Amino acid sequence: SLLKREFAFQTTFSNFEDLVIRTSNYISWFNSDRIRTSV
Repeated sequence: SLLKREFAFQTTFSNFEDLVIRTSNYISWFNSDRIRTSV
């Protein structure tokens, strides 16, 4: 998935709380600020 490829596999988390916060921030960014392209 994009979440794994663009975020999770490229990020090192210091603990579970860090994982939750950073994943939530990524999802918010993905849904609102990410540039979208259409084919």
